[in-house]
Amino acid sequence: FRQFYRCKRLGVKVILLILSPKNQPSIYLQVLAGLIQKFQSPELFQKLIQFQTTEDIIKFFYHTPLQIAQYLKVKNIVDRNAVTLTESDSLKTAIHAFVSKNIYDIPIIDEDKDIRGVVSIEDILKYSLPVHLLWMKDLRPIQNFEPVGDILRSDMDTNLADVMRTTYTTIDENVPAIQLAKIFCMNPIRQIIVTSKDKYVGVVDRKSTRLNSSHTMT
Repeated sequence: FRQFYRCKRLGVKVILLILSPKNQPSIYLQVLAGLIQKFQSPELFQKLIQFQTTEDIIKFFYHTPLQIAQYLKVKNIVDRNAVTLTESDSLKTAIHAFVSKNIYDIPIIDEDKDIRGVVSIEDILKYSLPVHLLWMKDLRPIQNFEPVGDILRSDMDTNLADVMRTTYTTIDENVPAIQLAKIFCMNPIRQIIVTSKDKYVGVVDRKSTRLNSSHTMT
């Protein structure tokens, strides 16, 4: 009930309760994926919120059945609204995005949805440190050097093309979602870029997959 009133304050108009068998936890995400696919149409959503009786809602779902896939695909859980930037965006823009959105990696794409690279917090830190420091194994003897913040402030207008890296992990949106788990387990990465016909679609990050897993088991 606490979550219900919180949703009400946020202006949520529709709340759907999904019940799934405890011994088939993946059904939850399969049904959720079907609902997302169905309500991509704004007209269908507006029709649903106008119903006044339970009978009308039941008839609505009965006559417009969900298309539930046999298994989850990457496209069912991809974040299509993830933050992206371009090569011409500035270092200042990237830092603001990291701080305001609480993220660690940002895909760099062009207007044709081609992936140009990725910029992460580590890339910015590496860019801001003098090259000779990166080669030193032990920095403890160094007591005084220009603070990272001062270096960044002097380079805020630098284009991301000079900071980003061109190595990243991608996966096609039609691949079974279980492949994501394998990639995350076998590689020390936080984010996987999702593509369709080699064009950018969105991202899946390690944090979001943990959330989906926990929801599945409830």
